[in-house]
Amino acid sequence: MSKNKKIKPLKTKEENFQSKSDFAGEKIEGEENTSKEQKENRSTGGVLWAFFLIFIGTLFLLSNFGVVPWWGWGSLWKFWPLFIIFAGIQLIIGRSRILNLVLGCLTFLILSLIITIVISINNNSFRDWFRNNLNVDLEQSVNIKVPLEVQETITIKRDDYEDIEKREVSIDVTAGEFTLTEDDTNNYFRVDAEYSEGHGKPVVKTEKRDDTLEIGFDTEDEIFWSFPFRNSSKRKYDFILGNPEVLTDLKFNMTAGVGDIDFDSLRINNFQIEMTAGDLDIDLGRQSVPEIMSIELTAGDLNLYFPEDIGIKVMYKITAGSLEIDGETFDGVNRKGTYETRNYDRMSKTLEINVEMTAGDINIKMDK
Repeated sequence: MSKNKKIKPLKTKEENFQSKSDFAGEKIEGEENTSKEQKENRSTGGVLWAFFLIFIGTLFLLSNFGVVPWWGWGSLWKFWPLFIIFAGIQLIIGRSRILNLVLGCLTFLILSLIITIVISINNNSFRDWFRNNLNVDLEQSVNIKVPLEVQETITIKRDDYEDIEKREVSIDVTAGEFTLTEDDTNNYFRVDAEYSEGHGKPVVKTEKRDDTLEIGFDTEDEIFWSFPFRNSSKRKYDFILGNPEVLTDLKFNMTAGVGDIDFDSLRINNFQIEMTAGDLDIDLGRQSVPEIMSIELTAGDLNLYFPEDIGIKVMYKITAGSLEIDGETFDGVNRKGTYETRNYDRMSKTLEINVEMTAGDINIKMDK
């Protein structure tokens, strides 16, 4: 005799569909939990990077305004193991929000203390307060060597090179303050430099080619953490060109800084200017006005002053920025054209200026 077997009732289509929906709902709920955990991991893991970026950004900002000296960056790298320590602590505490908040506050306080120490080293009153009240010598404790101020003069004399009919002068200034003038001495070139040790050391190279003397000026930094946008208050260069009767080609490259160029009688054949940023004033007398002048401006402010009794033709190409010529303004985006002063064809002395602007302001004035 056979045993009776219980036969399970078949599920209807609606019940089948409902069971699958429930299963799918459980899966989706699990995925949501997983995604929440991943977001929590990412949020807690990004705390250190957030503080690191804030710390570096704050230092860059303070350095640009001269509050934190650029030469102090080298000693700041001594604190880099702190980030490894913080990362290890974060791995131990895991996703605990309270402990991560405590770690974030601790990281903020320590990084703030480091910035305070660096600022204090650059400030005499702070250094004295730490020494007198806490009996702490910050310079020795952090082992930061404050760079010395250096004064240096480099001269290229006429006696060093004979039979020179022309000179080609190339000056590359990355930052600081500078002047470029002339005098009646027999020096082909002279620079009086003031700079901080290891930052902005002047380098002058010369080469004689037939009757032409090539003179090149540049600066070098002996410390790797020096940047083109470093604190320029500790850099000053005064350039002087003697023998104004010698025909001269000038090429001036300025990355940043503030400068003044003033010539009255220097015989300039060709004048090239390249500016990345900064403020530059150029004042030329009638005898110093060249036949051709080229300007490439990435950003910054450039003011040019010329005598009223010369004719000027300006061929410009403007990506953005403003070009003003004798009171008339040309600005906009992707604009190019040619401008001539009203007296250009009638003047015995004329000047052609080629202008390429990415941004910034150029002002050409006829009032000398």
